This record gives sequence, structure tokens and C-alpha cells, in this order.
Amino acid sequence: MLYKRYNWIIIFSFFAYFFSTQISLKSIDYAERSIDFQVLSRLLITGVLFFFSLRYLSSYIKGYLEKLWGIHAFLFLGLFFALVRGDYYPAYAVMTLIMALLITYRFSAILGRDIIYFYHAFVLFFTLISIFYYYFIPEVGRYTYWQDGVIFQSPRMQGIAGHPNTLGFMLGSALLLSMTFGKDFILSKYGILSNAIIVLGLVLTNSRTNLMAVMILGSFYYFAVMGYGFQFILFLIAFFLVLFSVYQIAPDIIQSFLGGFSRTGDLQEIFSFTGRSDIWQIVLDKFYESPIFGWGYAKSADILGLNSDAVGFTVGQAHNLYLQVLISLGLLGAVVFFSWYAGLLSLSMREKKFGQLIILLYIAFVGFTETIILNTIANNAFLVFCMVLVSDFPDE
Repeated sequence: MLYKRYNWIIIFSFFAYFFSTQISLKSIDYAERSIDFQVLSRLLITGVLFFFSLRYLSSYIKGYLEKLWGIHAFLFLGLFFALVRGDYYPAYAVMTLIMALLITYRFSAILGRDIIYFYHAFVLFFTLISIFYYYFIPEVGRYTYWQDGVIFQSPRMQGIAGHPNTLGFMLGSALLLSMTFGKDFILSKYGILSNAIIVLGLVLTNSRTNLMAVMILGSFYYFAVMGYGFQFILFLIAFFLVLFSVYQIAPDIIQSFLGGFSRTGDLQEIFSFTGRSDIWQIVLDKFYESPIFGWGYAKSADILGLNSDAVGFTVGQAHNLYLQVLISLGLLGAVVFFSWYAGLLSLSMREKKFGQLIILLYIAFVGFTETIILNTIANNAFLVFCMVLVSDFPDE
């Protein structure tokens, strides 16, 4: 068994750290998540594990920094621009992210490629707890929100995560990574049962972006391994061209089709990306005020917080990875970050590292509606991103 190769301290530390970066509980009679509990749990476990990870600091600087120079450059530039403006909160945010990078490297150094298996087991554990809360304590396990001073409960599963979409990314990444384990795992009793539970969890989150991304990228991975990745991309292009052509001829058909994806049946929900267009407009307006250097890393929390009335609700990030980069570091940071990211995609394709490629594409896909890896403090998506860049995959 996999767990027999490692002592219980390593296993417990891995689960505790990933758990602390995702856990977010709320009380039964209050809709908002307990941010204080979430932040304190992360800081406590991060601090302890960082202390024991310092022995890996020299190899981290020599090797890990080379693989993730883009994210380091982005973080330090964002910190510098914020300090120049006299803002000190980004220093805390960047510090926690750098600590998370080192801790993730430590786990990768110890577990090697097995870290992917451990992550899948962790997600299964997290999913089971979330499903339990969803069915038996729905006041906590289901997504709730404020509207006109009233708390509404939706049928979407939030479980013990911060948001259904956050939970959806965790489940989607585990499903996509499980495809790299090979047929022996996928067709085994554990593989079928565990992935079936994770799929159920993903469906219950009703996270449309993650569901669509998993279906498209899962299919792409299969065809890419079989040597038909390019043909699959051509098929997708043709499919969307057909949809566009039908829309030009018979728009009612496409509108009816899109209405099926709306949770309320209102097409405006689709076209406004569930209210995200209001957030994006504010982010763009603030970006135009400082287009070259942006506002500094993590400053979106302050900017959007001051404009919560215009948005209609409180939000701390752009709900778009690309706009988050622009508002944080402007055009300068965008060039640094996206040139590095494009280089990672190109390298993954050239070396046929399909496991790494599929997660990079997943982040880029979901990044159209979520900030994903560039939140103010390290989250599960950020750890997965770092993990896949420093770990060997079973299919390689």
C-alpha cells in the first residue's frame, strides 16, 4: 500500500496542510464563511510546516526557483509596486505564498510522483465530508447568499470549502490528474468508486465552468495520449463554428440551448457571467488609472471592497485570472506572467508532459471566470499549480 512507504507524520502533515488551505466553515444561522477561522488555520499550519521545511531552502533556491521564476517575479514585482504606494498588506500575502511554495516543494521532494496519488486521496476525503454536510447539514453544506437583506439557500454544494466553484476546481483537478495514473488505477475498484464519488461531488457543485473544462480537457487528454490531440482541437473549433452558424440562422435555437445552462432560466445570467461583468468593468476602470504598473499584488481586495455597492455584493478578487494580473501588476506584470505561462505550455507540449499540460490548460480555462491561483493567500488551486510543475507524473 502507498501509505506504508511513508511515516504517519508525513501523511498527516500533507493532509493537514492541504485541508487548511481549503477548509472554510460557517455557522448554521449565518450565511458568510468564517474568514478568521480560515486564515488562522492556514497561518498556524503554514508556519509550523515552513519551520520544518527550511532545511530544503538551499535546493529550493537553486532548483525550484528556476521552474517557477515567473510566479516569483510576479509576486515580488507586485510587492514592490504596492510598497511604493505605501500599502503593506501585500507583504503579508506574498510572504504566505512564498512559504506555501517552499512547503509544496518539501512535499514534492519527499513524496516524488506519489504526491499526485496523495492529492487524489485527499480530495476524496474532502469530498466525502462535503457530501455528508450537503445532505445531512444543508444549512452548512449548501451555498447560501445574501440578497436584499435576506439569506437564500441554493441547491449547490459548498461543503466545507469557501465556494462551490472553489470546490469544483479541486474536484476537477483530481479527476484530470487521475487520468495520468493509467488503466490499472482507473479500472480498479478503488479507482472507479473514488472517481464516481468525486464526479458526484462535482455535479453537486453545479460549477458550470469546471464541469465544461473537465469534459473538454478530459477528452483532449485521452486523444492527446492516443496521438490525436490536434484532430480533437480541430473538432472543437468546428463544433463552435457550427454553433455560431446556427445562431446566425436560428438564434432562438441557441438561446434555448444556452437557457439550459442557466440556473435561473434567465439568459442574462449567462451573458453577464453570473454578475461577473459588473466586477470586470470596475477592474478595467481601475486598471486604466494605472495601466503600466497596476496597483500591487492583493490590492484588488481593497479596490473591489470600496466598490461593493456598484458590484452589488462584497468580493475581493476579479473573478478572472487575466484581469487579476492586469489590476495587480498592469501591462508590465502581464507580459512577465503570461510569457512565462505560455513557455510552460509550450514546454509541456514539446516534452509530451500531458499531465502537466492538462492542469495548465485547466487553470487557463477556468481562469476566464475565476482568479484561481492568484488569490490573496495560498489556496488549493495555487498548491496544485505548484505541485504539478515540480512533480513527475505517472504517465511520464
